[in-house]
Amino acid sequence: MENIIDMNKIESPVLRKMLKYRKIIIAVFLSLLVFFSAFFQVEPEEVGVITRFGKYVRKVEPGLNMKMPFIEWVYKVPVERQQKLEFGFRTVQAGVNTQYTRSQKEIWFPY
Repeated sequence: MENIIDMNKIESPVLRKMLKYRKIIIAVFLSLLVFFSAFFQVEPEEVGVITRFGKYVRKVEPGLNMKMPFIEWVYKVPVERQQKLEFGFRTVQAGVNTQYTRSQKEIWFPY
């Protein structure tokens, strides 16, 4: 394979060094890409589901985890998230003695 770029015609010393070590630069860049894509974080209220080529492999708990880059995919499922809907009444003040309203009339529940 012949060299496409003539090193004698390049005037910039920085560019000349970069072209001289281009294989090392590409190898370092690809190594960093693989290294940083292997780690992922699962939040405290989530569980990570790992799939390899679309097939379930394992479940991971919250925290910093590792996977095989470009082969395994992570789906984060919020399993401990609580969502609340209020029907027929509205919370006025939350706390130990919560107060609710209904039909523009205030109702107080001490417990």
